Amino acid sequence: MTALFYTYFDKPLRSDLFWRLTNQLPPDTISKIKKFKKWQDAHACLFGRLLLREMLSSFCIDHDLSKLRYTKYQKPYFENSDFNFNISHSGKYVVCAGSNQSKLGVDIEEIKSINILDFKEEFHTEEWAQIKDSGNNLTTFYEFWTMKEAIIKADGKGLTIPLNDLNLSNNNNRVKIDQTVWSLHEIHLDEDYVCHMAYLGEPVDGIIRRLVNLELL
Repeated sequence: MTALFYTYFDKPLRSDLFWRLTNQLPPDTISKIKKFKKWQDAHACLFGRLLLREMLSSFCIDHDLSKLRYTKYQKPYFENSDFNFNISHSGKYVVCAGSNQSKLGVDIEEIKSINILDFKEEFHTEEWAQIKDSGNNLTTFYEFWTMKEAIIKADGKGLTIPLNDLNLSNNNNRVKIDQTVWSLHEIHLDEDYVCHMAYLGEPVDGIIRRLVNLELL
């Protein structure tokens, strides 16, 4: 099974509710949340962990969040488990992708005005040409960006894979890194956001999507 759980927020939770939910998490996560200076970052961290917990429950996986471990590239995982997951957030959305079938990664980005020229060196020349020739440079930029980020997060080696080494122009939703083939799936949540999931091997049929109301937990 492969799934994407998501939630959104546009204002802070009531203080009592925020701390009730936060205190359900392991001490190291609580400490991390307390260190954030912006309420948006604290909420995104909280919601990401709560989405992961809900997904574990839906997959009938008995994993305590305190048992999370991290690779040397800071990719989180559970030992002795075939469950793979990845969390991303941007703007008002937080998403958590999970699968017991494949390694995966997910990235979501709010489409907001930026100077895309600042990022030109991160793109293959063919990708950059496609961005410049598209009818909407900004949206095409974010489409490529989220695909790249999702693949790198799925691969788990971080930026040891240079972004401009990945050529996703005319990729037909598949890309090869070394001898590994990754499939890409676009997730449509909001017209002002772009989201992609990357996973190992052939395209997955029937990705489960679930909007989670975290205030009810």
